[in-house]
Amino acid sequence: MSRRYLLTFLVTLLVLGVYTGYAELARRILSREHVVRQSRQAPALPSNQPIGPRISHEMALKHLPDAAWTVDSRVKIRADGLHIYFNDRAHENGNTELRVSPVAMVWNAEPAEHAEGTTGEPIVILAESATFQFDQPVELSEIRTSLIRQIVLRGQVRIRGDRELHIVGSNFTFSRASKHLFSDHPIEFRMQEHRGFARNIQLNLEMLDGPAHANNPRILGISDLLIREHLEMHLQPEGSEPVLVTCEDLFHYRVKAQQAMLQGNVLVHRTDAQGLVDDLNCDRLTLQFEELASDTASQPLALTSQQGARMSIRFLLAEGEQVSLKSQANRLAAWGQSLNYDLTSRKLTMRDARAVRVRFDGADLLTPQLEMHLDERNQPVFAHAAGPGQLQYTDTTTGESSPARRNLLVEAQWRDSLVMEPDPEQGASLQRITLTGLARLSTPMHRAGMMAQTLRFWLDKPAEFSLLPAEPGPATGPSARIPAGFRMHRVEATGQVAVASPQLEGVYESLEISFEPGTPEVMARVARQEQGEQDSIQLVGAEQGQQQSARPQLQVDARQLRLKVLHNENFQTIHLAHVESRGELLARGQLPGQEDAIVVSGQGAEIFNEGGEQQRFHLLGAGEQLAWIQNGAVRIDGIDLYVDRGRNQARVHGAGSLQFPVHTDWEGTPLGQAELLQVSWREQMKFSGNQAHFVGRVRAVIGNSVITCEELVVTLDQVVSLQQVDRAQKPKLTEVECRDHVRFEMQHYEESRLIGVRYLNVSTFKVNHVSGEMYAQGPGAMEFWQRRTGNSPLGLPEATLKKSDEADTKQPPTGWDYTRVTFADNLTGNIHRQLATLHDRVNVLHGPVDRPLVSFERDARPPRSVWMRCEDLEILLKQVPSDPHNKKANPWSLEIQAKQNAEIEGDQFRARADLISYDHQANLFVMRALENRHATFWYYEHPQAPRSRYDVKMVRFSPTGNILELDRTLGASGSR
Repeated sequence: MSRRYLLTFLVTLLVLGVYTGYAELARRILSREHVVRQSRQAPALPSNQPIGPRISHEMALKHLPDAAWTVDSRVKIRADGLHIYFNDRAHENGNTELRVSPVAMVWNAEPAEHAEGTTGEPIVILAESATFQFDQPVELSEIRTSLIRQIVLRGQVRIRGDRELHIVGSNFTFSRASKHLFSDHPIEFRMQEHRGFARNIQLNLEMLDGPAHANNPRILGISDLLIREHLEMHLQPEGSEPVLVTCEDLFHYRVKAQQAMLQGNVLVHRTDAQGLVDDLNCDRLTLQFEELASDTASQPLALTSQQGARMSIRFLLAEGEQVSLKSQANRLAAWGQSLNYDLTSRKLTMRDARAVRVRFDGADLLTPQLEMHLDERNQPVFAHAAGPGQLQYTDTTTGESSPARRNLLVEAQWRDSLVMEPDPEQGASLQRITLTGLARLSTPMHRAGMMAQTLRFWLDKPAEFSLLPAEPGPATGPSARIPAGFRMHRVEATGQVAVASPQLEGVYESLEISFEPGTPEVMARVARQEQGEQDSIQLVGAEQGQQQSARPQLQVDARQLRLKVLHNENFQTIHLAHVESRGELLARGQLPGQEDAIVVSGQGAEIFNEGGEQQRFHLLGAGEQLAWIQNGAVRIDGIDLYVDRGRNQARVHGAGSLQFPVHTDWEGTPLGQAELLQVSWREQMKFSGNQAHFVGRVRAVIGNSVITCEELVVTLDQVVSLQQVDRAQKPKLTEVECRDHVRFEMQHYEESRLIGVRYLNVSTFKVNHVSGEMYAQGPGAMEFWQRRTGNSPLGLPEATLKKSDEADTKQPPTGWDYTRVTFADNLTGNIHRQLATLHDRVNVLHGPVDRPLVSFERDARPPRSVWMRCEDLEILLKQVPSDPHNKKANPWSLEIQAKQNAEIEGDQFRARADLISYDHQANLFVMRALENRHATFWYYEHPQAPRSRYDVKMVRFSPTGNILELDRTLGASGSR
């Protein structure tokens, strides 16, 4: 672009040089020092004899070879370096006009007259004739400058000057009254390799005239140079192609202001050797010049004027309804209403009331005002687009010449401004572009977009980047779709950020994206993934636009989000490798072929994606707000949560919770449908696919069953995958181990009606659902509440000896049965055999209560309650044959056996024996003595009544049937 500024300057300077000759001629002629002085007393010479000084004769021989008549001209006049030649003269209009012909003038021909900085060539003017008009009649010897009113050069006029200046025109007129030198006729001019054409020219002169200078008027210089019709200049810059400059209406140069203006269909045109065209079109072009100091003489745009001063353009201004700048060689075009370039500050500004439009190598920019700052090599170091605007990149590799028919790659819009500047930290090698005011960025081919109050982009700029780039090479592959010379380095978005694409969606307060080259290993894994459609959260490259519908989606809502995107060498493949959130985050990722999404939430989060199934999640909570990740029915919450999908592992430091579906309860009983196992803890959790380890105030729930302890280890029969949810998978509990302060709480419902409650408190508990082995370390306590139906297998019978007729007529009991069992050592058993044994100081309480969770102690037993104690207690739950006549009959029966120092106490009896057993199906108590010991049985009507004692080897009785059988009685006693 700067080449065109230089050419425009040359045009202006050339015209200035042409007409400076006219001005200098007029000054020389009109100055009193140059008036022809001839004595009236001198004898008249014959008309065929030359007159004049000898030096004028020599000047004619030397400088007027193309006007040989001047050597022998009849009149030669020399005045202070000015030489005038003519042959014929005639007085007209009463001697008020003097016509001479032909006429030639030479000045600055003598060495002493040469201006500093000129080549020494004089100014030469040749005309067919000239007319001097005076205010009063004069003779030739009486000519004075004060009397000249007008000078007219008629016919063809030729001018030669310094630096090979040649001008050909006709009919020039000088008017003293209007202080003009003008011609209405066409002229041709040439200076060195430059040439041109013009019409209707005028020089406005600065003169000393009027009362103070009436007798000695002087021309001080030129104030204005004007061409009012067509101007055409063909310029030949050194080492470059010719340049054509034209204007139709006006060329105006103000000498003092050093300002030139071209008006009316101004054109600056250049065609290079390849036939490619550069054009500048406008209605008005203004050029401001300035003289250079001596130390700036080497400036590229500096030139020397006719007077020898070093001149340079300070700024240029192109204006019009449409200013257009086009360069086919540089693939650049710009349109606006004004273009202003300040060469001092190297600032270029374009404005348009509607929109400035700039098109460059596939980029199309629209903005009301564009300001650019350039460095010494014409590289842009700063650009500012003020007001709402739009930037579009189109695919230049399709071969379409019209941008409207190309594929739209990227589109950016903003409401306030666009700023391009070097990165403050890394310098010019990294360009930063800032969009402010509801900025938007979209890639229609990828159906992706971003919106924010402020958007910033960092672009890697090659070292040899120029505002006028080199010729583009051939497009090779998808990389040609990226604007030439640029690679995205980083993106920042702040203020009401929203992103929408098939790969990523979300709303944020701020968003940062960095782009880095991927390692060969990671990018190879990503390439394999693209071919095999593996499960992963993945962005796609430009060439994958048609495959996006099959890609996973990631929807992320966060306050502050940072992303790292890896790419291969040519940006053919891009890969979302890292997500980091500061503050609240909610992310949802969709895997191919999966109905359930991966959902991630936290107050701070990091997601690492190494391609394939290699994803790692690190989520942080804050206060009571836990982070969590959910994949289908599997969910993990934690204050510090880490999940590795590749290794199928998870861990939580601090408080958290876990849930996943199981198909068996704590006792290994199959469930009709899957229930969620929900576990919470306070210290830590580790999960490795088929085993979860929880520490610190653990609480685990399956349906209506709850376990609390300090440490819990749950083992499953199948691996629960964090990589892909399999709905056909039905994991079951294989082992449950509880440690420290273990408590079971279980509730049983039948048709939404509560029928039983069970509590267990032990130090440790472990059950293996495969082998059935069960172990609990005491001291422990078990409590049972069971709705009384008259057919309950879980509990002891009522503690009264009823008569048989009452049993037949009494209605089924109502209320609840309460059972409490305590032991000091441990509990062992097998859930498959429905067998449990309690050891050391076993105590059992059983009796009726009004409602669940009501308990009592031995010293305050209610009526019809039982107390029993022993050292070892065995409990067996066995299945009984079904009763075809009673479909509601319970298929299970309870057997209890108390060993070693066993005692039992009821409302009407008390017994002590080595072995006490109870069979629920037979409704029968059996008490035995071992070896040579005996069992003791007391019977009484009520606790305060007299008691009957029996010492026997064995006692059998049925509380409901009032059956009493004594075997081998050793003694009996009674009292009333």
